[in-house]
Amino acid sequence: MTWTYDAAVRTDLNRTREAIGDTDSSDEQLPNEVISEKLTDLGSVNSASIACIKLLMAKYVRLVSQTTGPISVQHSLRLAAYKEMMAMLKSDGQFAAGFCGGISVSDKEAREADTDTVQPSFTRGMFDNPAAGAIS
Repeated sequence: MTWTYDAAVRTDLNRTREAIGDTDSSDEQLPNEVISEKLTDLGSVNSASIACIKLLMAKYVRLVSQTTGPISVQHSLRLAAYKEMMAMLKSDGQFAAGFCGGISVSDKEAREADTDTVQPSFTRGMFDNPAAGAIS
């Protein structure tokens, strides 16, 4: 299995390595063949990066924190970092913002008057029977 990375060469393989943080030749994480397979199967750098992070998470979830003398290795921190990376890649920089309409009377009236606005499926009084009020 081979491992290569060159920041000057803009290939999908190198972009995927950058997205998952696997750019240090002294700490190789995934071989080229694994990343290339994910790129072929999934068709995009973002999707392949998410799949590669899942592989790395599976690798590190099995490892426990270890302390040997003055050296301590906290694998749980690496796993948490991969979880954050995956969430960031899944959001792909897109953040949903909530909207709260109809707070002011003028805003509510303007939205009801807008003919291009999708009308709600349910409205107040939709089941009222005008004829029922006429019975005396």
